[in-house]
Amino acid sequence: MYARLLGFIIVASWVTATGWLVKHDLLPVWTASPAPSPLRADWLAEGRTVELQCGVFRDNGRIGTMWTIYRYRPQVIEREDLILLEDLVPQLPSLRVEGGATFTPEGALDSLKVELRVSNHGFPITLNGERFPQDFAFTLDAGLGGIKPFKVPVGEADMIAEAFNPFTTLPKLSVGQSWRMQVINPLAALLNLSEKFRPVVVRVTGREKRATNFGARDCFVVEAEGVTAWVDDEGVVQVQEVRLPIGSTIRLLRERYDETLHRIASDSRRLWELPEGEGRR
Repeated sequence: MYARLLGFIIVASWVTATGWLVKHDLLPVWTASPAPSPLRADWLAEGRTVELQCGVFRDNGRIGTMWTIYRYRPQVIEREDLILLEDLVPQLPSLRVEGGATFTPEGALDSLKVELRVSNHGFPITLNGERFPQDFAFTLDAGLGGIKPFKVPVGEADMIAEAFNPFTTLPKLSVGQSWRMQVINPLAALLNLSEKFRPVVVRVTGREKRATNFGARDCFVVEAEGVTAWVDDEGVVQVQEVRLPIGSTIRLLRERYDETLHRIASDSRRLWELPEGEGRR
C-alpha cells in the first residue's frame, strides 16, 4: 500500500461521496510534487500486521465503521478493507464495500479487487485490476451498466485509494508540501455520475492541535477539494472531515481496533445483518 499507493487516500472523490484514486498524475505541475509514500519501512522489516479502525459520523450520530488491515510479508504487502455505512445518501440506504490489494515490497501495485454492495440493488459493483508489463488493466463491472475496461500505464498506477476510507497513514509530511492525483468514481455507475478521471491537488497547509480519541495531538493539516485530514507526527491520520455535495459533513475518527466486531462484520454478507454494536450505533 505504499510508495504512493498504499494510502487508499480518498481525496476529492468524496465530492461525490465515493471514489477510487486510481493513478498519480505524473505530468509536470509547478504547484505539486510527488505524492508522499505511506510506506513504513519499520513495519515491513518487522513483518507486522497493522489493524486500523475508523468510526464514521454525521450530525453527531454514527453511520458506519471502516476497517483497514495491512500485512507486511518479505515478498508482498497485502491490504484488506471493509466498510459498512448506513444512510450515507438517500439513494444508498445501506452499503458494504470489501477491498483487497497486493503490492511489491517497494510499494508497486500488483493486483486489486473491490466489491461494493447496496441494500436496495440486487447486483454488486466490482473493480478488478491486474499488472501487465506495459499497463495496469482495470475492469469495472457495474451490473446492469455492463463491464467497462480501461488501462493505466504501469508508471502511473502508483496510487490507489478507496473512496470511503480516505487517508490511513501519511508519514514524513511537511508544511507546504503538495501533490497531484487523478480520481475515478465507480459508484457513479449507481448514481448516474461521471466515471472519468478528474485532477485533484492535495496540500499540507499547516499544523494545529486536534482532539482525537487518543487525546489532543499536534497534527499536520492536509486539504483537498471537499476533504480535510489531521495527521499526527507518526503519520497516522486521526481525524478526517468530508464535505458532501448534498450539504452535510461526514467525520471519520480513528478509534481502537475492535477485533470481535470486525470478525462479526467480516462474516456478514450484508450490512443489515450486523448485530447492534459499535458499527451500527
